Amino acid sequence: MADLSKMPAALRGYVAELELQVRVMSERAAVLSSKLHETQEALDATTLALGVAQDEIAKLKAAKQ
Repeated sequence: MADLSKMPAALRGYVAELELQVRVMSERAAVLSSKLHETQEALDATTLALGVAQDEIAKLKAAKQ
């Protein structure tokens, strides 16, 4: 935090509000990053399952011919 003691009162309030907004935005960014990571893991698992299913379909089509 900045040393607010030497600043005018209005400026101290403004700086304090900005610092609060930075903390809130940092927390939100951390939550969004976590959700993005979870979503990427789910997407990777789904992509892998889709690849396996496509391989199985290809094997069944080849066996039919």
